[in-house]
Amino acid sequence: MSGPPPRADSSSPPACSPRSATTQPASPPPRDCAPYAGTAPLTCASGSSHSVTRRSVCNRTLRRTAHHWAFGALNFSPGCRALYDARRERGDGYAAALRHVAGRLLTGLHHCLLTGQHYDEAAMFRP
Repeated sequence: MSGPPPRADSSSPPACSPRSATTQPASPPPRDCAPYAGTAPLTCASGSSHSVTRRSVCNRTLRRTAHHWAFGALNFSPGCRALYDARRERGDGYAAALRHVAGRLLTGLHHCLLTGQHYDEAAMFRP
């Protein structure tokens, strides 16, 4: 071996420093979780044409789970049922209204996991 070992750049902390060990990776915001779960609509607009469809490129297992979760919550959660009925009255189809409920449930789950709070339906589904 010839010469001293290469020096680390002093501007970046070493990988085992306390600063890098205590910082946690930032959690993605709920608006970034919705497309991953397939609950965010896909909007295509060009000129005078406009279409809103379901997102096909997503985590299919999470999308199926969110769909079943929202469907099961319709019978046991008055807030989910009210949101679903309101979306149906606005003209959404069955699956679109259910995706909207699933998106709201996923947003609530994301909030509970970030803040450490328990699920509160009254706060989640305010009129």
